[in-house]
Amino acid sequence: MGLSATHTVSLLEAREEARNCRKLLREKINPLQKRQKTFIQEKMERDSQKTFAECAHQ
Repeated sequence: MGLSATHTVSLLEAREEARNCRKLLREKINPLQKRQKTFIQEKMERDSQKTFAECAHQ
């Protein structure tokens, strides 16, 4: 699982994210699926706030 590019995330941040992923795994939660689900939910929320005109121009 990639956490991000090395020039955008500090070692401390990467270790913290890895620790969070291990915690999710201990709770029987797949971190990749959780990330995808969160991404989809956020996208749906953003998309639901678009006007008809914005949707028509896409």
